[in-house]
Amino acid sequence: VAAIAPATGEERWSRPLEAATRPEILGDLVLVGERAEVEALDLRTGAPRWSQRLRDLAYVGAAREGDTVFLSSTVGALGGARRVG
Repeated sequence: VAAIAPATGEERWSRPLEAATRPEILGDLVLVGERAEVEALDLRTGAPRWSQRLRDLAYVGAAREGDTVFLSSTVGALGGARRVG
């Protein structure tokens, strides 16, 4: 994932992630899904702020209200339901 200055094309920062989703900007955070985990990066610097494992689910999106981030996930993006038994 990389932040690029739109006026010059200069790279502001980059972070080696295996992104499975496109980045989402939520205030001062950039959220990126990596299969069953969400990485939150600092918008200005790209530094990691936090990550959240989604317990065998795939990240599909998020929203933010104040200091709370709401994550959405699904089973289908990881290949559908698993057979048990």
